Amino acid sequence: MAKRTHCGIKVIQCDHEGHFSLDDVDQALQSGGTILAVSHVAAQGSIVNPVVELGILAQKYDAIYIVDGCQAVGQIKVDVQQINCCAYVTAGRKWLRGPRGTGILYVRRNAPIRTPQIDLASADLVFDELGTVVDVKVRDDAKQFELWEKSTASLLGLANAIQEYLDYGIDTAEQEICAKANYIRSFVVSNQNLVLVGSENSSTGVVGFYMKDPKQEKKVKELIEKENFIISYVCDWDCPVFFPQNGVQYVFRISPHYYTSNDNIQAICNLIQRL
Repeated sequence: MAKRTHCGIKVIQCDHEGHFSLDDVDQALQSGGTILAVSHVAAQGSIVNPVVELGILAQKYDAIYIVDGCQAVGQIKVDVQQINCCAYVTAGRKWLRGPRGTGILYVRRNAPIRTPQIDLASADLVFDELGTVVDVKVRDDAKQFELWEKSTASLLGLANAIQEYLDYGIDTAEQEICAKANYIRSFVVSNQNLVLVGSENSSTGVVGFYMKDPKQEKKVKELIEKENFIISYVCDWDCPVFFPQNGVQYVFRISPHYYTSNDNIQAICNLIQRL
């Protein structure tokens, strides 16, 4: 899109804990930035971005503000009114535990965002009095972003996943996930062979770390798999701009949910001590 419109893209630099300067964002917007896009929660570690503060800056410069909440919804409370974003998008399959291929898109009423596709669900033909097609009218409500062809079964599954999350309690889920993740992080930072990605104390359930010595990576991966733990591996193509530069091939990612038992939490912590 940037190439098509002859626009530029500026990446705001951050440190290994995910911290960046709001002054850098302010300067980028002041110098002509028109769209501000950010991930609410990072996928590779315990990084939660200041989406409310960024919303204030976007409003200050009348910029379009888009937030990717794929790693946020389902584990932390999200208030789009407080964030004051033009659009907020999330996947159904991650923390919500819904079917793959589902998602949720919020677009603020009167936001300057329009659908990129013309579809039976999003537009109608306009005829003149002689029955000749003279125009295509794209609807102006949220339905314009939907597609006519979609999986009803998957949407029912997503609705069920959302209801389970609401029934469990948003606040309860957030507190339990945060407590379990912070407990795991305490073991990561205590191991001198590991480097934690992000802050030691964070509100996200994503725990990411990598080996200080890349040569130990294969041995650690084999040990984790031998102990029958299922964790994710974040590669450089997942986060190429901010991937560790010490030669490692991936970031180990542990994401405890509210239903993860305390016994399993302790077992993975005991394993982390041995890495």
